[in-house]
Amino acid sequence: MDTKLLKIRAALDDTLLQQRVAGAQLAYITTNSPTEGSAAEQLANAVRDNPSQTITNFVTEMVLNPSIQTAIVWDEATSAIDSTAVTDSDIEYVVADRWTAVAERLYGTPATSI
Repeated sequence: MDTKLLKIRAALDDTLLQQRVAGAQLAYITTNSPTEGSAAEQLANAVRDNPSQTITNFVTEMVLNPSIQTAIVWDEATSAIDSTAVTDSDIEYVVADRWTAVAERLYGTPATSI
């Protein structure tokens, strides 16, 4: 497997990253009304109904099977690594920062920590 993908997968194991992604999702759910039938609405409902499992699935999906609603996040994260990450320790921070920023764009609200 590509070294970059291994680094991304390692970063996804980081609890802080999961919390930041979850925070963005939960902030969206509590402050916006997703379009009926949209991927955002489905995600919002899933997070509300079963937060921890949804977060795990969402993070896994971003790495193993990027879908339409997560492809932007995947592209942003890998682009950020290509352009800015120069050491292994930078990888986790770049992934977390870029995915938080993209989550804010996708969900329309600033990400918050939980």
